[in-house]
Amino acid sequence: MKLIYFQFFLIFFISSICAQDYSPLTIKDTLKIDANSVIRDKNVVITIDAIDKMSIDFTKIITVFNSEGLKQVGAYVYYDDVSKVKDLNLYVYDLIGEEKERFKKRDFIDQSAVSGGTLYSDSRVYHMDYKPKSYPVTLKFEYTLTTSNTAFIRPFYPVGRYYQSVENSSFKIINNTSIKLRSKNQNFENFNIKQKSDFHFIAENIPAVKKESYSPSLENFVPSVKFALNKFNLEGVQGEAHNWKEFGQWQYENFLKGYDELPANLISEIENLTQDADTNREKAELIYQFMQDNSRYISVQLGIGGWRPMPAEDVYDKKYGDCKALTNYTKAMLKSVGIESKYCVVYAGSEKRDIDPDFFSMQGNHVILKVLDDDEDYWLECTSQTQPFGFLGTFTDNRKVLAIDENGGEIIETPKYVNSQNLQKSIAQINFSQLDMHTEIKIESYGTQYNRKPALERLSPKYVREFYKEYWSNLNRLSINSYHFENDKKEIKFTQSINLIAQNFLQKLGNDIILTANPFNQNTPSIKTYNERTNPFQLMRGYKDVDQYEFLLGDYKVGYLPENVTIDSKFGKYELHFSLQDENKLIVNRNLEVYKNNYEKEEYEDFVNFLNEISRNDQSKLILN
Repeated sequence: MKLIYFQFFLIFFISSICAQDYSPLTIKDTLKIDANSVIRDKNVVITIDAIDKMSIDFTKIITVFNSEGLKQVGAYVYYDDVSKVKDLNLYVYDLIGEEKERFKKRDFIDQSAVSGGTLYSDSRVYHMDYKPKSYPVTLKFEYTLTTSNTAFIRPFYPVGRYYQSVENSSFKIINNTSIKLRSKNQNFENFNIKQKSDFHFIAENIPAVKKESYSPSLENFVPSVKFALNKFNLEGVQGEAHNWKEFGQWQYENFLKGYDELPANLISEIENLTQDADTNREKAELIYQFMQDNSRYISVQLGIGGWRPMPAEDVYDKKYGDCKALTNYTKAMLKSVGIESKYCVVYAGSEKRDIDPDFFSMQGNHVILKVLDDDEDYWLECTSQTQPFGFLGTFTDNRKVLAIDENGGEIIETPKYVNSQNLQKSIAQINFSQLDMHTEIKIESYGTQYNRKPALERLSPKYVREFYKEYWSNLNRLSINSYHFENDKKEIKFTQSINLIAQNFLQKLGNDIILTANPFNQNTPSIKTYNERTNPFQLMRGYKDVDQYEFLLGDYKVGYLPENVTIDSKFGKYELHFSLQDENKLIVNRNLEVYKNNYEKEEYEDFVNFLNEISRNDQSKLILN
């Protein structure tokens, strides 16, 4: 008991002499649960003094518990020709909150903020990769940034990462101009957020958010506040807007208008290329293929060039461009033969993110093209040299985008690939030599199941065989005798035809032989379970698998035919049916469709049970004799 009292007294004594709140000893236990780091105090003050004058004073004190938490420090700041950084410091504090190290601006690494795939850029970053000798450790990161760009005002995101709790986070904007400043907040209801005034927010004592299977994007359910001015400046180009239409008009007039001029020889070339085409779609397909064959993607992020595309004639001359330039170039070529299209700004990425239709501001990170046709509109990804005409894939599907033309801007949606559109069909003919399985299997993929399959064409035979051995890891001693791929870009269908042998596929059990009914498409999810799930969950796109296996049994006979299985759930439908066409031919049909939807956290256990039941049936065995 004396030892316990002494330890309690020691902790209390140390905590009482700690420098402010810098010691890990003062952190509440509730903020340590599931946390790799804790934001002790984050303070952001943005001051707007003119349409082209803004400053950001930033301070963050963070306690790091482990190496994963060190990745959450975020000791970096971006700058460019119109954004300057001063008062850049990093302080390191020990267990009782005493300062042990200090780094100034000259100690930070100063380097380009973009990868080697970028041809031109003036974007740079100061960053500090501090490695502590032990944990926990507390860091204080601070800087002041001044900029003339007011088209972007950073949002308030108090919960910016999984596994990071928040002790205190304050965000304030001081608007010293007469320009209207707008804001939009969301997801406050489940978090401790206080709004002190119109543009002053404080978050306190927010526990760490765990990353859970099938969770939506973090930003979809954590608190945030967006801000924007009705009059703004971007790289010396000033604008004013009161809605998306006006905002798109400003972008068209300043970034796109006049940048679609083509040289006369290219116009003649395009006319000759399309002269035998009967429809606008056929013309558009030829132009898209011409663009893919005669240009390549390279990033340009230089000043206003980060927002304004290269002139179309420069793309033709140089044979390269970024997403803006290649999209604008394709748009110009289509226009030369009378086909209209819209330049569309989008948030690209595997996780779906929308341009906010209710809050106009500079948004998006990519540009794609919508081609207008009387019969059907088409979407083009202009940065890919291999993408099929009219196919976006998971990079930009099913999200709201800003479409821009001479009439201004409007929010529209990209195509959805949902449920049965994302189809994979497998047909296999299987026979046996002793215990070995000999198979000819054909797999056709559509929609998002097509998305990554064409990459197989670009692999060497060695890596193709390694891919299949991993893909069908349930098959022992697998040998790929031959394979053939067919990429039908017209139908957006990828076909794999594989001839293979799996040794000892049949298993002996006494006098019986055991046959696995589904050798090639077993659903074996390693899905996590939770005693108490925190987040809602999402099935983002859905898909459908249709499999048919024809077993030629030879001298074997089916001893017992299992009952057919049907599972009908809010999450999807599963069917596994068995039939004997004669005593030597067994047909197994398997259908699985998983539905796109958003679900409440309380439904997650039912979803796990649905997947586990499918997995059990996918392991179904038959007895042969």
